[in-house]
Amino acid sequence: MYLPNQRAITDQPSPIYANLAKITFGLWMEEDGMRLCLVCTAKSDSAHFGVDSCRACAAFFRRTVSLGKRYICRQGTQNCEVNKALFSDVRYICRRCRYIKCLSIGMHPDNVHSKQGKKSSSEDRSNDGDNGEHSAGPSSHSHLLLPSDIDIKQEPSAFKQLSPSVISIGSSEEMPMLNRIQEQYRMTCCVRQNAEHAAILNVNAMNGVGAFLWHRQEDQNRPRPATWSSLNQCTSSAIDSMSEFASNCFDCFAEMEGEERWALIQHYITSMFIFEGSYRTKKLFPGNDDVFMISYITYIDLNDVDSFFTDATGVEDKPRAAQLLRDNIKNSLVDWMGTILERADLTETECIALYGLLMFPPYLAKGTPRIAKYTHEIHQTIHRELNIFYKEKMRLEDTSARFAHLTAIQLCVQGIVYKIKEDMEIYRLLNIFDENSYVYTVVQRDYTPHKY
Repeated sequence: MYLPNQRAITDQPSPIYANLAKITFGLWMEEDGMRLCLVCTAKSDSAHFGVDSCRACAAFFRRTVSLGKRYICRQGTQNCEVNKALFSDVRYICRRCRYIKCLSIGMHPDNVHSKQGKKSSSEDRSNDGDNGEHSAGPSSHSHLLLPSDIDIKQEPSAFKQLSPSVISIGSSEEMPMLNRIQEQYRMTCCVRQNAEHAAILNVNAMNGVGAFLWHRQEDQNRPRPATWSSLNQCTSSAIDSMSEFASNCFDCFAEMEGEERWALIQHYITSMFIFEGSYRTKKLFPGNDDVFMISYITYIDLNDVDSFFTDATGVEDKPRAAQLLRDNIKNSLVDWMGTILERADLTETECIALYGLLMFPPYLAKGTPRIAKYTHEIHQTIHRELNIFYKEKMRLEDTSARFAHLTAIQLCVQGIVYKIKEDMEIYRLLNIFDENSYVYTVVQRDYTPHKY
């Protein structure tokens, strides 16, 4: 990753970090020891689907997932207030924004049993405040509800909300691998978003910055400016989340040796930094070539890279470090990768396919015959399912142009990955990224026995 130095930060969070993490995810709303729902702020009796929530919101989430419901935002902003304190009844809360809030605070659809009995469905209707508000209902144009669908305030310049897909991937029978990748990516996004919020609060606490930054939902969903320290902690959390993503998407991942798994994860995190960062930058900041999403929720302003190094105490020549970072992001990611993505004009399904293809690159310097075998099988499966998508969903007679775009993107990512590896050694020599930083670890460090 094209990112400058970091001091080594311990793996164990400080007590301050633990408290701030609670603040981030909504427990700051506790009053007199009473736990409140992280979705609507009503009284929470216990944890549901892994997070503190009231029974009404838990029932609403269960029905939404099990019945495959799709909602329309009442205001069309995708950012309605989801706070019972502002409404006399949860039935008046926008249901699309309520569901998005459920996802963003960590509720997992995988934890909902898809088949509910008539009795439980009836109970849910009475408990979740369902007053028959209009919803889009299951349709051929299903929306991929990722945290990135949530409206984000304009910062630092014109920001455009990510639009949901207008073409569904298809049934799980037609394209099981793409559907599996899609669902696991959605879960990974929720995990990353929460982990990065907590990481930023931890960094702010160490730097003496006030903790109460995201009390409002719109503040929680706003991209944050990245710093040298926040990037290191966000990278640390990415190792675990990407490892889990690989395990849940690809059964063969568990069959590999530790060195093989680390080689794939190491390459994948860097590849996602390149592709996902470039793709989300284009979607979130259209027409702005001076911003780059350097992690899932943080960006770097290329016109103010100096601010990125404000907490980089180990970097002696910060102006030179800022210039190196700016040039590398501008030349490789904005100008080159960004141009290819603009020409490709990817659909959401193609992005999901690339998230799978990039996990198993055509060439891996530390690869093995077993990795090569699985790479061939997975690429064949994904391309076969993409062909179904192109033929049956997009109604394309000639799919060669679409596959050519995907190939160009993969080759571009592969080339930039190896350029980053070369640049990382320059960063190390200049003490921009030392060998103990997580950023250096995911780019260069060899495997050491751990949990991968």
